[in-house]
Amino acid sequence: MKRKIILCVHVFIACTTALFAGSLTPADTVELSVTEAENNFIKRNLLLLATNYDIESSKAQIIQAKLWPNPTVELQQGIYDPNTKKVFDASGTGQSSVEVSQLINIAGARNKNVTLQKINSELAEAQLYDLLRTLKFELRSTAYDLYYKQQSLKMYETQITSLKQTVALYEAQYQRGNVPSREVIRLQAFLISLENEKYSIMRSVHEHLQYLYILTADTIRPYYKIVLPEGYAESFANETYAVDSLFETAMENRSDVRIKQLEVNQTRQMHVLEKANAYPGLHVGGIWDRQSNYIRNYTGVVVGFDLPVFNRNQGNIKIAQNNYEKSLVNLQYAEQNVMSEVLTAYRQVSDYNTLYRNKDNNLIEEFDKMIVGFIVNYQKRNITLIEFIDFYETYKNYINSVYELRGNRLQAIEYLNFTTGVDVYEFK
Repeated sequence: MKRKIILCVHVFIACTTALFAGSLTPADTVELSVTEAENNFIKRNLLLLATNYDIESSKAQIIQAKLWPNPTVELQQGIYDPNTKKVFDASGTGQSSVEVSQLINIAGARNKNVTLQKINSELAEAQLYDLLRTLKFELRSTAYDLYYKQQSLKMYETQITSLKQTVALYEAQYQRGNVPSREVIRLQAFLISLENEKYSIMRSVHEHLQYLYILTADTIRPYYKIVLPEGYAESFANETYAVDSLFETAMENRSDVRIKQLEVNQTRQMHVLEKANAYPGLHVGGIWDRQSNYIRNYTGVVVGFDLPVFNRNQGNIKIAQNNYEKSLVNLQYAEQNVMSEVLTAYRQVSDYNTLYRNKDNNLIEEFDKMIVGFIVNYQKRNITLIEFIDFYETYKNYINSVYELRGNRLQAIEYLNFTTGVDVYEFK
């Protein structure tokens, strides 16, 4: 019975191994730095490309707003003259007239509309920058998380390979009757748990890679191995900033704050434009009438405008006023929200920097040497199974905690960059 149990566990391990074979470092593995990922993102991201068309459209709106209204031409031709019995008489005895008129905005509505369209164009550019800021933050966060998960995978791969050798050795010893079955089963169960943990990380890695493909519009989709320069996580460990200066930086550089400021300008200009639209347009033109009831070949000047008796654009002016006041409140809310975000990000970076400085992050190489020694001593039966697995767990948990700390610290730094609108911490 015990042999059947061991055989079943062994088959499960073999199947799991086959499932993961070659998946850690596929043949199409390509090294990719964060800078290279950003360059690909800026060149190929479809959302950015689509937003560029909005900017071009807003610039075209400026051109359109500068155009004058087309003049109006009205032609009249008599159909039938009962005196001469002629139909459509276009000769000198027939009735024909021509009237030409041009609309003139006397309150400067045209220039005010041009100003509004210029603000709209600035608003479209600010929205592009805000989209760029958000997507860049997501790209960097994805790359950092992907990097440390791949580092963790490397650790699991090394230790699983080593543990498999130990399991195979103890299975052979069990066949000779030198070790009890419970020890072999315990080793096999521990190996399965490591394989499951590795699978969970690999699933997360592939999810991150999928999002990276979307951000960079990558149609080839290789297995990207993220690379960071030596000492990347240790950069800026002791660098600090005054929170008040970070507030000022955010107010000056946050594109979403700029959007709210432009919306204030936009609604104010719309209010000005609606007031101008309350004044009637002036129609100026000339008329020529061949058979006028005044004199033949009458030529005159035509001036016309609507009388603002009932409709003085009161409703639209009130709507524009309300929108302007609303935009002021939205701007105030955005500024308060920015200050809260900056303060939160600042505290996170400070906390992680303190934790990073106080925690010994340089024991990985020592642990790697020690685990080799523990494996040898366990194979020689110098330490017990419990001591062996306990040290394995300690080693694994330490490595994962170091990677998690480094990744979270980089995420916090990038969040501070995101909340201030500039790279306060700029990694090279």
